[in-house]
Amino acid sequence: MINKKIIIVTVLVLVGLGLFIIGYSMGISVSKPELQKTANMEKILNSKSITMVGSFGKVSKISGRTITLEYNGETFDVTIKSDAIIYLYGTSASGSGATVGVPSQTAATFNDIKIGDSVNVTIKLSADGQVEGSSVTIVK
Repeated sequence: MINKKIIIVTVLVLVGLGLFIIGYSMGISVSKPELQKTANMEKILNSKSITMVGSFGKVSKISGRTITLEYNGETFDVTIKSDAIIYLYGTSASGSGATVGVPSQTAATFNDIKIGDSVNVTIKLSADGQVEGSSVTIVK
């Protein structure tokens, strides 16, 4: 009776160990390509030869200096650097001293960014892996 219990426990332990090993090896084989893609993307975005990458969307949330952009149902958070260059791009209105309807670009501040604005953000990956916005164009 005791021998049967020992055999049953041993078989269950071996089966469990076998399933664990199979699951672990499958997990590694599945995640290795994804890890490689992530490492490649980080290397590319940190490259000195990549001077800028852009992101466009409608501002759906502002928290501190982090804005959430929404485009085609997807969202993306980007923290705008304190020294970011920010412009307002739109068309001139009457009374501005310029021809009405002519595109114009004027300096702006972070506080000029409002929920619902369409923005184009130049982004870069910081040394610690965070996405930072170095310039913002608010499109009106």
